[in-house]
Amino acid sequence: MRKAAAEQKSNQEALYARQVQAASCMGAFLSFFVGACLAPFVWAALAWGFHWLGWKVFGGAEPGIFHGLLDFIAAPSLGVGLIWLLYYIVGYAASLWRLSPREKAQLEAQVAQSMATSSRLGTEREEEEDDEWADPLGLAPPASSRKRKPILSRAIPGELKHQLVERCYEEYRKALQRYDPPPVDLRTPETFEYAKGVHLGWNMKDMLPILPEELLEPSRIHLLLAPLAQHLAWYNTTDPDRMVLRDFPDFVPWPWLLYPTGNCLWLPVMVRHHLEIPTYLAEQEVQREQVHQALQFTCYLGQGPALEHLYRRLQAELERRGLEDQSFPTLNERIGYLEVLNRQEREQMRQLGLTPQEPPLVKGEIPAQLYPGRTRKRER
Repeated sequence: MRKAAAEQKSNQEALYARQVQAASCMGAFLSFFVGACLAPFVWAALAWGFHWLGWKVFGGAEPGIFHGLLDFIAAPSLGVGLIWLLYYIVGYAASLWRLSPREKAQLEAQVAQSMATSSRLGTEREEEEDDEWADPLGLAPPASSRKRKPILSRAIPGELKHQLVERCYEEYRKALQRYDPPPVDLRTPETFEYAKGVHLGWNMKDMLPILPEELLEPSRIHLLLAPLAQHLAWYNTTDPDRMVLRDFPDFVPWPWLLYPTGNCLWLPVMVRHHLEIPTYLAEQEVQREQVHQALQFTCYLGQGPALEHLYRRLQAELERRGLEDQSFPTLNERIGYLEVLNRQEREQMRQLGLTPQEPPLVKGEIPAQLYPGRTRKRER
C-alpha cells in the first residue's frame, strides 16, 4: 500500500507537470500564430484603413479589396512567426530567471522567520529544563533542531507498538462508517518509525510516519489517536508538491508589453497557478488552508472532539508555563474551527435521533513535553 500511495502521488505530480508543459507548448504555438497570422493581418488592416481614409479625404488611387483573416492563415508569414516565437522564449526565460512577486514575499517571510528564530536562541538555551516534555500535535520545533538527530527504529508488524497503531487505524475506519458513502478513502502506511523525544513527522524517502515512542504504550496510546489522525491528512492528500512545478514560469514579466503584443506566456502561468490552488494563495494562507483541511480530515476519522480537547489542554498548559502561542494558525483559531465542525456533527446526530457525547473528553494525563510557542514571558 505504501508503494501504491507513493506511486499514485508521483503519477499525480507527473500529470500536473505534463499539463503545464502542454500549456507552455500551446503558449509557444499561439505566440507563433500571432506573429505569423494575426500580426500581419492587423498590420495589413491598419495600412488598408489608412489608405481608404486617405482616398476618401484626399482622393487618389482607390484601395483594393482587403483580404480577410483566412487568407493570412492560409499563407502565414513564417519569418514574423519565428520572431514572435523567439519573443515568447525570451519572456519565458526571463520569468524563470527572475523571482516572482510570490517568491519574493516567501523569501522575505523566511528571512524574517530566521531572524526571529535567532533572536530566541538565547532564551531557548535558558529553558532547556522545559525540554522534558514533548508535543504530539507537531506544533513545536523538531527535537533535532535543539539536539543531535535521534536514531529511528522501524516498527515490526506484529509487535506491540505496531499493533497499537494498527488499532488506531481500525478506530478511524470504524468512524468512517458513519458516512454513506465515506468522505475519504483512508490509506494508512504499512509500518512506521519511532524514537524517544521526536515529534510527529514523515520519512519522505519511504513515506513512513515518525512517531514519539513515549506514546506507543497501551496506557498512553489514546493520546496518539487525535494527533495521528490529523497527521495522516498529508498522507491521504492528492495535492501536488509545489516543487514539481518550480521549473515553470510563475509570473509574466513586463505585462504592459507582453499582453498587448500577443505574447502568450500568460497561458502556462495561468495553468500553473490553477494547479497550485490553494498554494496560489499567500504563504500563510496556504498553511492556514492546509491546517483547516487536516482538521476536517481529523473530524472525518472521528477524532474532532478529542483533538479539540487536547488543543484546549495544550493552551492551558502554555498559559500555566507563561509561554506564548506562536503556532500558525494559532491554537485559538484551530479550536474555533474544530468547535464549528464538532457542533455541526452533533447537530446532524440529533437530527438522526442520536445523543452525542458532550462535552468531549480525552481520558488520561496530558503527555510530557508539549510546547508549540517557545518564547517565554520571563518575569523581571
